[in-house]
Amino acid sequence: MASKKMNQILAVEKTVKAKREEEFTKHYRNVQKSELTMGLSRTYQPKDDAGEKLPPESKKVQVVVEEVLKQVVQSMKEVFNLTAQKDATNCLALADIVVDGATIAKNVPATHLLWLEKKLLSFADFVDKLPTLSQDTGWQYDAGQGLYRSDTVETLKTKKVEDFKTVAPATKEHPAQVVKVVEDVTVGVWRTTHLSGAIPVARKQQLLERLEKFQRAVKEARETANQVAVVAELSTGLIVEMLFAS
Repeated sequence: MASKKMNQILAVEKTVKAKREEEFTKHYRNVQKSELTMGLSRTYQPKDDAGEKLPPESKKVQVVVEEVLKQVVQSMKEVFNLTAQKDATNCLALADIVVDGATIAKNVPATHLLWLEKKLLSFADFVDKLPTLSQDTGWQYDAGQGLYRSDTVETLKTKKVEDFKTVAPATKEHPAQVVKVVEDVTVGVWRTTHLSGAIPVARKQQLLERLEKFQRAVKEARETANQVAVVAELSTGLIVEMLFAS
């Protein structure tokens, strides 16, 4: 008979544990209700034949502690053995992480590979939210400041200046006609250079592609590690039997 693989244990572990732990919780609650362990059986005998006849009374015992213990042993022994097999096999479940044909880490435990998968997933979310440089602006990297610098844009600064202009010269009969005008006069030039600590879109894409490559490599390594045969001889379920033995 072919031995089980680690991935087979992992496939059923969650379901089995959830079911057995639910059973245990039910037993745990029931044994705290002392009234469920109590029953009775009584009959009534009148003092004489002329006395009132009353029917017998009974109450069934709903929880038998020793039976509960047997059920706990039966269900939790499976959980103990399954967990023991998984934990022992994890000590042997090793695989190399290979990226672009190069081995970057050898004999990595499956448990660490699983942790790496989760951490790389959080890194991917982190990189996805990195701010990028506006693509409608020209940018150059300023090594001196460690920042990106935009092209310098010049804009005129103006000031409103009041003046008086003669619209009709004076004559013998009429004085000169003068009106007040307001003009925008250039008083200077703004030279604006934007600075940014964001990264180019291409750099962000590079990081995301690299992360995807490492995520794929780690997942493949974990799948390889979980092909290891289960350590079948390890069983800690005996602990449960011994704990609740009669």
